[in-house]
Amino acid sequence: MSNETRSRTSRTPAGPPPAEVKLGVSTPVEVELPDNEKARGVIVEDFADSTVPAHTIEREWALPRRWGVALDDGRLVFVDGDHIKAAAQP
Repeated sequence: MSNETRSRTSRTPAGPPPAEVKLGVSTPVEVELPDNEKARGVIVEDFADSTVPAHTIEREWALPRRWGVALDDGRLVFVDGDHIKAAAQP
């Protein structure tokens, strides 16, 4: 294999890195839960049209979250963007 071919091959990614994947329904993700546990799952709902800024709600409990995620262990969790990222593809 020539240096040019080897160089070109090594720059060809298998797919976009997880940080560049646009999140949406059916996207495999990794979420960070309140106890710093990380879990994998799939986005099942995007509540972008339903969320409101936290400062407009006069309570600190049961705040709306952007993403509904079905975890691989069967739990359903709701998270915001700072606690979710696209999962690396195997």
